[in-house]
Amino acid sequence: RSEQKLASGRTLTTWELINRSGAKVAVMDLGATLLSVSVPDRRQKLGDVTLCHARLDDYLTHRQFFGGIVGRYANRLAGASFRLGGQSFRLQPNEGPNLLHGGEDGFDRRFWRGDIVETPDGEGVRLEILSPDGDQGFPGELRVTVTYVWTEDNRLITDFSATTTRPCPVNLTLHGYWNLGGDEAGNGIGEHQLQLFADQYLPRTADGIPTGSIESVTNTPFDFRVSQPLSNHLERLDGQAGDDIGIDHCWAVRGSGLRPAALLYDPASGRTLTIDTDQPGIQVYTADHLDARILRRGGLPCEPRCAIALETQQFPDAPNQPDFPDPTLRPETIWHSRTVYSFSVR
Repeated sequence: RSEQKLASGRTLTTWELINRSGAKVAVMDLGATLLSVSVPDRRQKLGDVTLCHARLDDYLTHRQFFGGIVGRYANRLAGASFRLGGQSFRLQPNEGPNLLHGGEDGFDRRFWRGDIVETPDGEGVRLEILSPDGDQGFPGELRVTVTYVWTEDNRLITDFSATTTRPCPVNLTLHGYWNLGGDEAGNGIGEHQLQLFADQYLPRTADGIPTGSIESVTNTPFDFRVSQPLSNHLERLDGQAGDDIGIDHCWAVRGSGLRPAALLYDPASGRTLTIDTDQPGIQVYTADHLDARILRRGGLPCEPRCAIALETQQFPDAPNQPDFPDPTLRPETIWHSRTVYSFSVR
């Protein structure tokens, strides 16, 4: 555990978890953010595979969601509103007329209270935040915890829990960006190979809102059932109406319970990331809107397609889509969710 003063005068706390092999992760209390994941390549050289701002102060200056926990509702809500229990709730739009990642003052912008904890999976860091009734327009007082555990076999286990005092839609995710070549490599993700364990995806409008249908990936550029380079799909998508931002879509993960959602492989380094989740969807974003004027670790520019976000979550705009799984959390229940990020080499 270490502390650092930001330019604002606020003290920022970070925790580092290191296993016996030397592989490690770092987490900070601002946004309950995953700062780094340092894992070996096939030559056993450690490299950091998740995006991080060049300076910690930049997390307050630039909102890129690098490794942050986003909520109350991750992804988008159409018209920054929803109906629940016969009542309409107006939220604060922050992406045109829509709500993105919980609003302008979402969970990724806030300081969480954290500490080291012992779990059945090993030692970890648990962070907690209390969101008051009416926060960003959402009903109910929401209490959220996220626990990060780093295991001896290079698995990052993330566990969420949440309770509310009033019915409220909840969608929480770790907004990690991944480049398995290592941040220091400076290469994009075009040659990364992606496999998604999903037979269906959610078509969307030009502003990222699902149309409401859930369609087969067969004979579309969204068919990732067989692992292949991302560049193959990006070339097919570029220039299509409504799809000129690369990939920023949600897939319906096959099956239920904790099961595989995605497999990402970098042939150059040999690093592999497997993601297992109990969530119904995974949002894939190829970072086409990153700003090269913003610097990441090592002073490198955040160029478009320098990394890929793989966000396990509820379906976007689910409160407004009757055919989507219901994301409503009610006072009599506790919401739990687990996603596991497993790193290996080939």
